[in-house]
Amino acid sequence: MATRTAPDLFSNNRDEWIKKAQDAARKFLELHDEVTIDDVLRLCPCPRYFHRNTIGRVLSKKHFKLLYHKASVNRTRHGSIIGVWGMLDEMPVKPKRVKEYGDVV
Repeated sequence: MATRTAPDLFSNNRDEWIKKAQDAARKFLELHDEVTIDDVLRLCPCPRYFHRNTIGRVLSKKHFKLLYHKASVNRTRHGSIIGVWGMLDEMPVKPKRVKEYGDVV
């Protein structure tokens, strides 16, 4: 029987929470033009046992578009700089490789 570490035990919960938080951010963006991690954490609080870096995976460039940065209004963050995000208009299309002129791989 393999030994399981604490991160192994929480990895499924972490991925579920990230998906839930991303869904909350998308719903927030349906009503507003922009969203911050402060907005997301108000709607979907992060469990205390997750590493703080887990929060950074919620609003990623893979799913959202970074608009600009501003100071956080959350008192516990002490005015640290956070990103302001918008909805990614369309998923980025991976460009096709061209071997030679006219040949598309």
